Amino acid sequence: PVGSYPFSVSAPPGYVSLPSAGSVEVTGRNQTIALAFNATFPVRFDETGLPLSSNSSSGGAPYWSVELGGVLHNSTGPAIVVVLPNGTYGYVADFPSSPGYAVPLSGIVTVRGGGTQVTLAFNRAVFPVVFQESGLPNGTIWQVVLGGSAQSSATSQVSFLEPEGTYAFSVPYAGSFAPAVAHGNVSV
Repeated sequence: PVGSYPFSVSAPPGYVSLPSAGSVEVTGRNQTIALAFNATFPVRFDETGLPLSSNSSSGGAPYWSVELGGVLHNSTGPAIVVVLPNGTYGYVADFPSSPGYAVPLSGIVTVRGGGTQVTLAFNRAVFPVVFQESGLPNGTIWQVVLGGSAQSSATSQVSFLEPEGTYAFSVPYAGSFAPAVAHGNVSV
């Protein structure tokens, strides 16, 4: 009968149908719907830098995601694999299950007749931690040890870049000069 009818196409394995769904308007005459079947290839997104989680059933990293072509793909493991036809695609990767990471990550992946791999390096966001001295003669070298890492300076500041957390610090003597605060903790 005359009317509008929805359709969907199930492509064979390894292919995608364009269009994969739509509607056809039946008007009493023959209707032709052009379908193109394009081969698909695996695109593998591998994460590095995320913490391992004992809460994850896969033993991998906590929940992370890749948005590709408007579709969100989630994983608790170290990889996300999607299949795509040839083309160029923008992606955005995120790690919403844990704060303190420099995200989102974005980029472009191109599929050209074969599978491809994208490595996503998630890094902890770092923040400046600055120690300011006063009272030392100009040019005196002094030092701060923060979380086991030492920095020295002949200026009035010693700076570190650290991720969120609490760190122990110590300030050794600078020659014969004793620091007013020799040790403590700093929260980032």
